[in-house]
Order: sequence, then structure tokens, then C-alpha cells
Amino acid sequence: MGLKKALILLFISHCFFITAQRTDSIHKDGYIKSFPDEVALKLAFIHNSNSFGYNDKDASTKYEISPNKKERLSIAAQFRSLEVGVGISSGFLPGNSHADDANIINLALKGFYKNWIQDVSFYHQRGFTINRGSGDEISPLMETNKIGGATAYSFNKKFSYRATRSQREWQLKSAGSFIPKVYYYYTNFVLQSSGFNHNSSSVDIALAPSYFYNFVLNEHFMFSSGASAGFGLNYNDFGNDYVFTSLYELSLQGVLSFNYDRFFGGIQSNVLFLKSNSTRYMQFRDTMNYLNIHIGYRFKAPRTFTKTADKINKKLNIDKK
Repeated sequence: MGLKKALILLFISHCFFITAQRTDSIHKDGYIKSFPDEVALKLAFIHNSNSFGYNDKDASTKYEISPNKKERLSIAAQFRSLEVGVGISSGFLPGNSHADDANIINLALKGFYKNWIQDVSFYHQRGFTINRGSGDEISPLMETNKIGGATAYSFNKKFSYRATRSQREWQLKSAGSFIPKVYYYYTNFVLQSSGFNHNSSSVDIALAPSYFYNFVLNEHFMFSSGASAGFGLNYNDFGNDYVFTSLYELSLQGVLSFNYDRFFGGIQSNVLFLKSNSTRYMQFRDTMNYLNIHIGYRFKAPRTFTKTADKINKKLNIDKK
């Protein structure tokens, strides 16, 4: 799906859902609207191109490796500060070439506590294309398994990070915030089944200062942009050897979204660069292009949900949102 078609879909959805209006909680001096007593279901089409490189210094060979499946459908449930989602890729999606035996499974958990933001994810990929410089080779048995996430803190209480990520809130007046993040990932590479001498594992830790700004276009449309640049450490274990290196991080983000009290949706685009400062053995160079086109619907939460959440919020002394 091209960007032009996605924008047309977004506009049609905006016109179709214009009649679904209600009133909810407005706080932070009129800057943010929240939906504390509603559950939201969200369906998304996701394109995610995630590749890594293998550099064997002894053999003077370099490989570029990319997954055969890049597109998936995702469904997520949201309530207050919690979001749980699952994504599965299928061969009928247009970007999944050579995908008969390939697979992607993604589990994601997002949480918010006051100004703290927590992301945890598990990402499994099977089936890759290897470029050895002389042509492409399909490797259906190669696998990667990644678990990790990021912890962040937003300094401006008038800025809604949730409006850009999950649309559990909506920005009513334009605002921005400085948001430092800590990234941490463990990745396991199953390579021996594809002709490599050994399997491998990698650990990435990086501190990345970032800044995000929400531009309120009108009552129902918003554009958000942000960027981060960070530095950290990378550890690679090659079975018979290991290496510590420095790690560099750069990311850019753009979001165009619409919001009504029942219906919401949008387009989110990210590009993330992670590169270790080493030329030995395998480098996990994560150059990730990410596109998310989603639409969602909110409905009143069951009374047991709201009562339990109210008790937890009161015990933890946090706002209901």
C-alpha cells in the first residue's frame, strides 16, 4: 500500500466517522483529552524492513541479510495505561516475497506511569535473503529472536506521548517535550542451519536523548514529529569469541492522525539506525524502516475493569487516564 492510498483511506475514514462524538476527560490546562473509562481495539497494517550484516574478518567476506517477510497485520487492545498487541505475517501480503516457509511473530506491551513510558517487545523472524555480493540466496531456515524494549521519561506534562503512540489521549493544543530514552535488546541469531560456522547472540544498550512535538492542525487532525540520537554499547558472542564495541543510534519519526471520541486512526512512519563501531565478525546493524497504518474503535469499559483500575490508580497515587 502506497502513501497516496494510505492518505486517501485516512481521509475517507475521517469523513465517515465525523458523526461519532462524545465528551471525555480534558486535563493539563486544556492541552490533553483522555479516555479513561473506555477500552480501545486497534487494527493495523505494518511494514517493517529489518536487516543486519555479517562481517567475517578472517574470511574477508561480508553478507547483507534481510527478512523475506516484512509486512504483517496487528491487533491490539488498550485500557488506560496498558496496551497489549499481537502481530502475525501472512504470505498473501504484497511485500512478503519468498515467504512460503517464512514467519514473523511480534508480541508488544506498552505501559505508562505518570510521565514514565515503558515498551517491551518480543520479535521472531524466520526466513531470510542473503546477499553475498554476487547475488541473492534464499535461506528459509535462518532465524532471529529478539526481546527487549525501551524506558523513557517525558519532561513536559502538557505534551501527550500517548497521542503519538497509542492514541489513548489526544493533543488539543500544540506542545513538545524532551524525552530521554534507554534502549536494551537481546538478539539470538540461528545461523548454522544456513551454512555459517556458528550461531550468535547480541546485546545492545543505548542512551538516546530525543525531542518530540505535536502540531495540532485542527480539532480532529494532528501531525507529530520527533528525532533521537544516542550512544551505547554492543556485545556480540560468536560461540568461540566475543567482542564489545560502541553503539550509535539515530531515529526519526513522523505521525499523521485523526481522532474522534469513538473512532481514531492514522499513519506512523519511523526510521531507526543502530550501528556498532566494529568490523570484526558479525555486526547487528539494525536499519529499520517502519510504516504503521491503523484504525481503532473505543467503547465503554466493563464496570469490573474501571473499578479494579480505580483501586490500582488510588493505591499507586496516579491520575485516572
